[in-house]
Amino acid sequence: MNFRSFSLTDKILIALSLIAFGGSLYLLKNTYLLFPYNTSSGSVEIGTIDRASNDVRRRMEKDLFWNQIRQQDAVFDSDTLFVGDSSEALVHLKDGSEITIEPKSLIVLRTKNGESIIDLQSGMVSSQVNEGKNVKISAAGKTLKLSGSKAVVSITGDNSNGMQVSVLKGEVQVESGNEKKSIQVNQTVEISRDSKTLQVDDLNIHLLEPGPQAVFNLKNDKSVIVHWKNIKKAKNSIYQVYISQDPSFKTILYQKNTKNKILKIPIKNARPGPYYWKVVSKDSSGKQGKSPTQKFIIETPPQPRLIYPKTGYAQIKTKPTERLNFRWKGESDKSRFEFQIAKDKSFKKPFLSKTVKSDHYSLTSKAQGKFYWRVREVFDKEDKSSWSESNPFSIEILGTAATATILSPNALRLPASLPTPVPIPTPKPTPTPKPTPSPDELLENLYKTLRPVNNLRKIYDYEKPTSLKFRWGKIENAFEYRLVIATDANFGESSIVETIPTDGIRAKWIPKKDNDYHWRIEVELNNGRVLKSKPRVIRILNKKKFEPPKVKSTEIEFEIDEDD
Repeated sequence: MNFRSFSLTDKILIALSLIAFGGSLYLLKNTYLLFPYNTSSGSVEIGTIDRASNDVRRRMEKDLFWNQIRQQDAVFDSDTLFVGDSSEALVHLKDGSEITIEPKSLIVLRTKNGESIIDLQSGMVSSQVNEGKNVKISAAGKTLKLSGSKAVVSITGDNSNGMQVSVLKGEVQVESGNEKKSIQVNQTVEISRDSKTLQVDDLNIHLLEPGPQAVFNLKNDKSVIVHWKNIKKAKNSIYQVYISQDPSFKTILYQKNTKNKILKIPIKNARPGPYYWKVVSKDSSGKQGKSPTQKFIIETPPQPRLIYPKTGYAQIKTKPTERLNFRWKGESDKSRFEFQIAKDKSFKKPFLSKTVKSDHYSLTSKAQGKFYWRVREVFDKEDKSSWSESNPFSIEILGTAATATILSPNALRLPASLPTPVPIPTPKPTPTPKPTPSPDELLENLYKTLRPVNNLRKIYDYEKPTSLKFRWGKIENAFEYRLVIATDANFGESSIVETIPTDGIRAKWIPKKDNDYHWRIEVELNNGRVLKSKPRVIRILNKKKFEPPKVKSTEIEFEIDEDD
């Protein structure tokens, strides 16, 4: 089929059809544009996402597709939340309760008579139960009301079988209809789809460490010590320890049979994220025991932050002899760093790979084109952070000399008649470059441009706070400016009130109380050097102190004595 054979009308219809098809796909992907949430349609905001790591998705009641949800996003009545593998979400509800959604879990948020209900479709959630803030959980058509004081519980279940509540800390009262049970640490309460009563089970293995929500760092911690004890006496028990990243233990990452009640498990190559562990036992008489499921978290050291070239696509124009500067920020100034440049984003064949002892590196380049660079921190031979994000940049070499052409001897023979010579114009004199100002001159010029003026008195209204505006002149090769405000002219650490970074020449600040504040601008250059201007002073005074006192109006009666 030849597209050129179509008439103009056909081409227009095809183009409009493609546009309509693309628009339909976009609206299907973003169905909130078709069905926006508003309170009049019953879409009531019931909480916010306080934490969302990795794969956390939400499907609103009228949506067809799942959308990624982020920290500080609002959640609404009838929202469905899904948390993927090695992921976690913390939901803060307006009734005061907080729910942690564990990996591979699916819940629906509902409200009834002003109370929030967590509908557990599958997986596991955990919560802290505080006095006066009840937690309601439903699954398989059953609803449990949990109350207590500074207690921690975990709930596992699904919509087919029911749910089980385990107490990890404190004491919890569990209500189902007219039935009420009180359970403590190492006890569970279970209710199934077909049962009408709560079944309480005593667990005979108590998990000592790691405790609930314990955190291990791959930089500082080389192993995890798991420790437990029997609640009831047992002879010649054999213990089985299980560790998984799935709270349902469908996939076992670690399993160990032991007669001891303590194990040391190396975590050198562990994947960061939440982990779950439990212990089951069997003694010489055949009696079996089990523990609750407890969680701990393994974190990786934070990856370095790339500073220069700036995040995004940076276009660098340089000369063959000029050095290119790369800068980043790690967790420790004493660490070493692996620095890499590659032509492809996957870094399968790095163009350059170096280990350096500082947070910067410079080089000269004869190559042009698009590149990527990244950094990771090295704490020791086996302990490293994850790689930073890979930032793209391009290099253009200025003033590259033209390639010389080698002529053959015959090319040097002169023709019989020479053309009339063309006069060669007199070259224009090269302008003398302006001398680069010294750091002292830069600082002096910077101080002259600071606003507001020195020793300014500012009458400030704390009841209607507004931002104070600061500005200054632009410095060449500046990477970042910092407005530093302190109560001491020496700018000691304890006296610094606020440090406001910006890549522009303006900043705003809201004072909290009356004082004489010293302020200055710190300029961080691309080569890593930091320039600090001379300080200025601004005096903040409370407006109320300068307002005349309000006098209450009083009525005074005068008596007139009428003497004839």
